Amino acid sequence: MRAVLRRFVPWSLALSGLVASGWSALSPLELAPRVLTVTQKPVPKIARMIPYRADSLAEAVVGRDPFTPARRAPAVPYDPARGAAPPLSAPAKPALVLRGLVWGQFPAAVLEGLPGVEGPRVLRVGDTVSGLTLRHIDSVRVIVAGIDTVWTLIVRNPWQ
Repeated sequence: MRAVLRRFVPWSLALSGLVASGWSALSPLELAPRVLTVTQKPVPKIARMIPYRADSLAEAVVGRDPFTPARRAPAVPYDPARGAAPPLSAPAKPALVLRGLVWGQFPAAVLEGLPGVEGPRVLRVGDTVSGLTLRHIDSVRVIVAGIDTVWTLIVRNPWQ
């Protein structure tokens, strides 16, 4: 039985190859392919793909800086050579001293320690010196307002 299969399999493969070759050689060729005609509508402008530059996404990410809360580049660029320097501190608040009060129809206060002013200065309510405004004069105290601080100053007697 095995001997029959050993002879039959190669002859059957050769015969099927000859049949396939003859079929392909003798079958008629189709000269004109079938074409389906379809009416095409123009693509609206919105649906057309607009080409973009390859680096546009990188520019968008760098321009918006997504890793900071403000989504803007920091004011000071990163420099690894600089190290971890402490942040710049705000200027020190002035040490204001109330030297005396001038009482009368238009009360005034004698203040010392105003930034940019040498020695004491006499101020009335509403006067502004170096961003500090005298808001109120009372019989024992004075209220001075700055940009982010309000001082309540009391007259100090030298014997106390």
